[in-house]
Amino acid sequence: MRLATTTGAASIAIPYTTQRNAAPAWILLSVSGRRKKYYDSDAYNDELPYWIDVGKTPHLVVPYSLGPNDVKFGRGTLGTAEDYFTYVRDGFDVLYREGRRHPKMMSLGLHLRLIGHPSRAAGLERVLDYITRHAGVWICRRIDIARHWIAAHPPTSRGSRVGA
Repeated sequence: MRLATTTGAASIAIPYTTQRNAAPAWILLSVSGRRKKYYDSDAYNDELPYWIDVGKTPHLVVPYSLGPNDVKFGRGTLGTAEDYFTYVRDGFDVLYREGRRHPKMMSLGLHLRLIGHPSRAAGLERVLDYITRHAGVWICRRIDIARHWIAAHPPTSRGSRVGA
């Protein structure tokens, strides 16, 4: 399948909460046998990752987007694979142009029971085919974004919200 070829993983778990005022959805990794809060993705307030202070500890937020999200199939906003492809392609084109001046990130919210339907999956296939024809685009998992951001943009000593 294209997802495994593109991301190196056959499946991707995307954390989220559906309850108002719920605690952030943490990605937990085992670090030396201990679980560590790595990042959360329960924010819709930005287009790029950023650091916040949780107590006195820097914490990475990798924002999530409801824009190019397949949940629109379930709500009747999108009806066909072509609707999905057009919506995501148009958003990608804008971000790709803007990305010439400033870094951009597009988060595709995918849910097995929505995009996984064969007639909808065709739209995702077209999206991946379209995006991969563009130079300088990195298709990856959220954890890969977090690892990159930690390595390339570590938190600063001044705390507060820090981005690139």
